[in-house]
Amino acid sequence: ETSPAAETSHQKLVAIGDLHGNLEEAKQLWLNIESRMGAEDLDAATVVFLGDYCDRGPDTRGVLDWLVQLRDGRAAGTTHFLAGNHDFGFAAFIGMLPIDKPHQPPLDLETTKNPRFTSGYWPYPVVGGMHYQGRRWAEGYTYNSDSAFASYGVQFDGSFEMRDRLIKAVPHSHKDFLQRMLWVHEADRTWGRVVCVHAGLNCESPLAPQLAALKARDLSASCLFAGSDSGRIAAMSERRSVEPMHPELTSLEGERPSWLVSGHHGFTSLEGKRLIIDASGGLPAPGRPIQAVILPERAVVGSDPTGAFRQSSDPGTPPPRGAGEAAPRLACKGQRM
Repeated sequence: ETSPAAETSHQKLVAIGDLHGNLEEAKQLWLNIESRMGAEDLDAATVVFLGDYCDRGPDTRGVLDWLVQLRDGRAAGTTHFLAGNHDFGFAAFIGMLPIDKPHQPPLDLETTKNPRFTSGYWPYPVVGGMHYQGRRWAEGYTYNSDSAFASYGVQFDGSFEMRDRLIKAVPHSHKDFLQRMLWVHEADRTWGRVVCVHAGLNCESPLAPQLAALKARDLSASCLFAGSDSGRIAAMSERRSVEPMHPELTSLEGERPSWLVSGHHGFTSLEGKRLIIDASGGLPAPGRPIQAVILPERAVVGSDPTGAFRQSSDPGTPPPRGAGEAAPRLACKGQRM
């Protein structure tokens, strides 16, 4: 028979923000979460990584090695990995799109590049085509992907040959990890429904078809596009349209609350049930740690040596934002903040 304490632990969910190649900070954050929760409670909890494991920091390869080992050391089904826009670009570039049949995409991948774009992407032909975000990722500047190449010992020079060099350097376990990444994770708990997605849900798109397409990892679903741009998946890449709480997730009286949890935005905010966990923006520094949030208690844990434990007891009062914050919070049409 399950004890009440064990049952409570199984109800907990830990959402971990963008890691961006920062292995030492990721390891310290994990130790701090364990210190905050206790090893047994962390083992029993559901852990959701919110995406963006690569680029910017010095050790993309080390981060993916660590995540694979962490996943394999935990109970099956307790650890989930979302695709961030950086990871999606990396996966697209090496031919491991996070879709059910990466070598049989449901649309012509070359059509995902707007024909008006004439620069700012890796331009070479690829058999079977390449999603535009893969080409954009390999341009280097936008995604700071040169650090990912370096972590695999591959020279970033913008050449046709660098793709083959990277494909050969990335181990099978990493390719498998990238291909299996989820686009959304939903969890039902006694204390509410939790939707985790890298950037957020597109307020301009109805909730039900959007969630269905994210679960199906459907590249061809127009409800996921940023406007009419098939080359940008809003839930991974956008800012203004996905930052607020989706109005259809707002709880009705008597229903369990719904939470929407993301990283991506370069700040941390705990406004109501819309949680954004990304104080570092991939560039951790004093006062800008990599962070996680423990639910339902809303405890924020950082990668600082002390853990920087902070708990938001008033869901209506956001914490102060640090450097690198995004534009002021927006409300979706029809949504009251």
